[in-house]
Amino acid sequence: MFWSDHGTSLQRDETQRLETWWRLCLHVTNVRSCGSKLHLHCFTDRGFFHNEKDDPISNHIFLMSGTNKWKRMRANLTPIFSSSRMKHMFQTLVKCSPHLLSSLEAIRVKTQPVNIKETMNSFTMEVIGSCVFGLDLDICNDENSPFRFFGKKMFATTFYSIVKRIFYTIFPNLAKSLGVCTIPKDVSEFFMGVVKDTVKYRELNNYSRPDFIQLLIDLKNNGEALTVEEIAAQCFVFFLAGFDTSATTQTFTLYELAKNQDIQERLREEICTVLSHHDDRLTYEAIKDLTYMDQVVAESLRKYPPKAYLLRKCTTDYKIPDSDVTIEKDMGVVVPVMGIHYDPEYYPNPDEFDPERFNQANKRSRPQYSYLPFGEAPRNCIGLRFGLKLTKVALTVLLKNYKVTVSEKTEEPLEFPPSSLILDVKGDIWLNIHKI
Repeated sequence: MFWSDHGTSLQRDETQRLETWWRLCLHVTNVRSCGSKLHLHCFTDRGFFHNEKDDPISNHIFLMSGTNKWKRMRANLTPIFSSSRMKHMFQTLVKCSPHLLSSLEAIRVKTQPVNIKETMNSFTMEVIGSCVFGLDLDICNDENSPFRFFGKKMFATTFYSIVKRIFYTIFPNLAKSLGVCTIPKDVSEFFMGVVKDTVKYRELNNYSRPDFIQLLIDLKNNGEALTVEEIAAQCFVFFLAGFDTSATTQTFTLYELAKNQDIQERLREEICTVLSHHDDRLTYEAIKDLTYMDQVVAESLRKYPPKAYLLRKCTTDYKIPDSDVTIEKDMGVVVPVMGIHYDPEYYPNPDEFDPERFNQANKRSRPQYSYLPFGEAPRNCIGLRFGLKLTKVALTVLLKNYKVTVSEKTEEPLEFPPSSLILDVKGDIWLNIHKI
């Protein structure tokens, strides 16, 4: 699918646009097998509206347009997610797990089902609040946490938010001239205030800890032209993009494990075996050794990609190889991730949950771009390694201590509301938890 910045008139009739979309999808998914080269550098903009002037917290790496500006920020942030940095932050992540267990146990003793998305949302918020903002929180057990309130508000879908989204998507220049913001004012003020207070405190007291905000402060103090507002924007997007997508992945993975008890038991056996080789401690190395866990999470991301589609905007005219089709500059492209993930040519019996699709042999047999839960270079998810580590820690802690089954409160088959920015289900997913 395509859209254009040049007004609201369609530049192609429906037949030609669909033909172009289909050819691009075929080119993307078959690029490795046919030996041609996909010029990803032509799609370095996402094409999302943002208003840097009136809404400075939206000036983050996810929304940034302009090749040079985006490249500078990407180059600055990429080292933050290196293996060595991840190791430093890993124990900060693990320290949040007791709060997850205590919140689950409080529900279990009441013999009530768990709204698993709500629980995993709280856990991932707490982890990211600690690893990104350097704050010690207990969101799992604090229903009045401002992080919980403002995090949920960002993803709340209302009639007003839908109308506003339609308006600034169709009329981006008019929206900017009117000062339209994508982030609610109170949300922006809260996160901007948290970051400014943290930066001020650390610089005045010469205080440091191994977290994301400290690495950005170090960049600023070592000569990079980073303002406090830009630091706040990057912290905000990693909180925003990280907590809901990770919680969504954990939720759907646990749902499938609850439906497939044999897979759940095999994964639990791997967890117990691997941890026994690491003195029963959850370490960075232990998580790396969970190979079947990798397959289970990958299959969950195939069936339930947090973003069902990807948006990209062409930055220069691009002719699709072996065709007479040209995608014009400033034209937007919608890549249907869920459509590709359910294509039986690449994933036979796509409705079946089968982690063996992601063993080494099966992964090598598929075209390179037939699996897109994190997008692809150059605008792939910069925090994907952190998100996967977070998800694996949550699943390890939970499955080592509890068995999960599907509650009758869960409405099946699952229905996905089309208005949700991140894949969600109607009526939530409710699981029963049983102490092991």
